[in-house]
Amino acid sequence: MSTPDIAPLPAEVRSRFFQMAGDLLAVWDAEGRFRDLNPAWETRLGHRPGALLGTLLLDLVHPEDRGALGAGLAVLADTGGPAEFEGRFRAADGSHRWLLWTATARPDLAYGVARDITERKEMERRLQASEAQYRSTLAALEEGVVLRDGEGHVLSRNAAAERILGGEPWLLEGPFDGSMDVIGEDGTPLGPGDLPPLKALRTGLPVSGTVLGFLRREGQRAWIQVAAQPLLAEGTVRGVVCSIADVTAQRAALEALHHSERELRSILDTLPDLIFHLDARGTFLGFRTSNQEQLSRPVETFLGRTVAQVLPELAEPTLAAIRACLQEGQPQSFRYALPDAAGLERHYEARIIPHRADEVLAIVRDISDFKRHEEAIQVALREKEVLLKEIHHRVKNNLQVVSSLLRLQAGSHPDPAVQAALQEAQERIQAIALIHQKLKHAPDPTRLDLATYVETLAERLVRSYASTPTLVDLQIRVDPIRLGPDEAVPLGLVLNELVSNALQHAFPSGEGGSLEIDLERLPGGQALLRVADSGVGLPDGTDLDRGGLGFQLVRALADQLGGTLELERRRGVAIRLTFSPRPGPGAVPHES
Repeated sequence: MSTPDIAPLPAEVRSRFFQMAGDLLAVWDAEGRFRDLNPAWETRLGHRPGALLGTLLLDLVHPEDRGALGAGLAVLADTGGPAEFEGRFRAADGSHRWLLWTATARPDLAYGVARDITERKEMERRLQASEAQYRSTLAALEEGVVLRDGEGHVLSRNAAAERILGGEPWLLEGPFDGSMDVIGEDGTPLGPGDLPPLKALRTGLPVSGTVLGFLRREGQRAWIQVAAQPLLAEGTVRGVVCSIADVTAQRAALEALHHSERELRSILDTLPDLIFHLDARGTFLGFRTSNQEQLSRPVETFLGRTVAQVLPELAEPTLAAIRACLQEGQPQSFRYALPDAAGLERHYEARIIPHRADEVLAIVRDISDFKRHEEAIQVALREKEVLLKEIHHRVKNNLQVVSSLLRLQAGSHPDPAVQAALQEAQERIQAIALIHQKLKHAPDPTRLDLATYVETLAERLVRSYASTPTLVDLQIRVDPIRLGPDEAVPLGLVLNELVSNALQHAFPSGEGGSLEIDLERLPGGQALLRVADSGVGLPDGTDLDRGGLGFQLVRALADQLGGTLELERRRGVAIRLTFSPRPGPGAVPHES
């Protein structure tokens, strides 16, 4: 069939089309200067066509786009087109609009049609910004996110997903197959159809967090929690997005907690104690025991009832302990006695400890055997104290007999020097006897009241040796120091020698002065005995190593105590004995 001849449109029709077109039409010469423009330039950009005649096309282009658009015009001039290029053109108000050009060229002129694509460009910019924000958000998430298509292939994933899933191909790429090793939370093996993404793809319904376990490449079991949300378009499932959280650490912590609970339960089952769970009002909420025969009442009489209802005789101490425990947050304890099923009295110790808010645990232990042993020990201790007191009494009496014999011997001997020597020996024996006398009357026969002993011994020596006792200013300061019997005797003898020597030699007849006796506790557990007088002092050349019998005895006793002696010659004489007390087995070295 032949094509009919159609005559070209008249020039006025073509001119009318040029004038009425909605797109921007332009003709420019080889230099790129506008030769003709349609009215759409004024409608779209606000430029009057006549005002742009002779203007270079590139002068209207945004500076950032001139390079690319100039290259497009050069290609158009070389090839003749058609060619497409785009760029931002300046409007009359100074703003810029995106124009997409389609142009052809003839040797002298080029003809172009431009469409305003500003809105499309803005949408693309927003889409790019949204995409960047989306990817930035995904990258910042601690949870993994995986997007799959309708067949299960992975379309995208974030870095957290790769970290959590450890590079497993079936998890990061898909689709799922039977080569995976996945188990459920209960350890049951799972197939592909059991996985949340495929469930969501198959049913079109969301799948909430499901815990799965899979083997990593290094052979370790990892645990993840997966939630799947299907993506629907016109009622058809087009894909699925999965959120993935690594719960391996939480799972391990939970397993450790369960293991700890099982161990604790095993320990509690082996304990002989009764454990009661009570609230602030003393209501029994529960109990635990390895032997229900330990309960003094049937089981049903406890649960749901108060202490006042079940054991009224224990209501007051129990409620007081519960109140104190909840207020102070500290364990409380008390003891009580109850008859058992056979009517025999048994002793218990209850320890109340905080449990939850307004709740406590009462741990009750049968201490009947301990109580009997304790009472037997107390009886044995009392018998020991009586025996010790009797020993001290007999030793003191024997020493008194020896002292009396020495006194009789001194009185019958004509030589004053012998009498003095016998008197010194008598005073030493009296110092020892005084220790046993004090121990006999002490509440604890193993503990010497040093302050009373030192005061009594010093006052007796003042009466015996001072020419005028009233002229001696006796000053005694004794810290509470506990000594064993093996140390009390040598210390008493040292004190006897130092005080008697000071009284005999420091103050001439008819004169007096001060006599200080200090027994103090030093840092580090040591003790210091200091005897100082304000008398005439020692003769030149006298020291502790070359003194008389008294000094020799003091040196020997100091060695027995493991101590050191020092001599001071300021304002009279002061002698210091530093030693480390050894209280003996079971004793407390110092008392505050």
